Amino acid sequence: MRIQIAIITTEFLRDFINDSMRKLDLGFAFSIHPYGSFEDLPDIYRSLPDTAQGVITTGGFVTQILARSFPDTRRIIRTFNNDDADVYKLLLNLMQRHQGLTLDRMFVDPVDVLGTTLQGYVADEMAVSFSTRLDQALALPSLDSLIAMDGYYRAMHLRLWEEKAIDVSVTRFSSIMFALRDAGLRAYFAYPSLAYMGRVCHETMQAVRLQQLRDNQTATILITPGKVDDPEEYRRRIELTHKALIRFSSLTPYDLMPRLTSHGFELLANRKAVSALTEGFRNCRIQSAMKGLLGFPFSVGYGLGETIYQARMNAVDANREAALAQGGSSCLVNERDELIGPLEGGARLVVSRDVSPEVRSVSRRSGLSYITVQKIAAAVRSIGEERVTARELAEKLSITPRSA
Repeated sequence: MRIQIAIITTEFLRDFINDSMRKLDLGFAFSIHPYGSFEDLPDIYRSLPDTAQGVITTGGFVTQILARSFPDTRRIIRTFNNDDADVYKLLLNLMQRHQGLTLDRMFVDPVDVLGTTLQGYVADEMAVSFSTRLDQALALPSLDSLIAMDGYYRAMHLRLWEEKAIDVSVTRFSSIMFALRDAGLRAYFAYPSLAYMGRVCHETMQAVRLQQLRDNQTATILITPGKVDDPEEYRRRIELTHKALIRFSSLTPYDLMPRLTSHGFELLANRKAVSALTEGFRNCRIQSAMKGLLGFPFSVGYGLGETIYQARMNAVDANREAALAQGGSSCLVNERDELIGPLEGGARLVVSRDVSPEVRSVSRRSGLSYITVQKIAAAVRSIGEERVTARELAEKLSITPRSA
């Protein structure tokens, strides 16, 4: 199946993008999604087809706005910016086309975004590439400021032209090109070169393929009802848990048939399914869906691993940690041996289970287990204070204040 890429651009660049993609002919399927101004971008992104595995935008501003508006997106997002060769070639071309044109009579907004003058940019030793510097500059403004930026630079170009302060305008905002030309400006767009666009496309396809491999990483989910002394009651809980899991599995797009093992109910899955079921490793949908139905506590452990054995063992460990919480909980252990939890929609802890000499020392002196020491350290770091109350610690670790 061919990789599907959505290209978010403007009507001004539609033909240029179509022609460039035809010349590159890199073997992926693409669709073009035009926007009018930066304010349109969130709605444009929401309307993208589910089949689009990657997104390429025609500007760093667009990429930053999408990344900040959708911080949990799993799509690969890349950008057709410019490299330094593109910018220098355009400047030389304009000075050749307009005899007598000097740098101080040109306004180049991508250079202004960098916080420098055109003369300063040309004289720069270029220790860092234009594209990298642009990405660094775009990380600073707020999201609202970014969304307003195309309107800001549209007004700046027009003001400088009306004041006769410039003879030529160069922009990287394709959304304002029609307005600038309609106003009579000698406006030029800083197009990326075909070679540069090819590199971006190759990087995007590679990133999509890597994500596909990662999505298919082995995962196991282990669900166990809370232990009780009465064997008959425990059998009843097992039966009810089994029925609830079958019902839950039928409502998901994943093939999650529960299998009863000595540890509990095991569901085989992959990383993509676990990410969806935990809303990006933040909230356990199994707990949310089944808690009200069962009427008794149960624990859910998610395990990721490079092998099915590692995934199963990690799920057992995660389930054991979840069972320590009062009223049942959900935790995850990933392939890097990090414990993540509780997955209850609020603040979560990420605890490395790699035991350092410091942890061994504290464990030996305190009588606490390695993992307990690491969980307490992670909880204290997340609270941000050196002194914490038992109640604060209890909330972070999902235990009783007495245990804390």
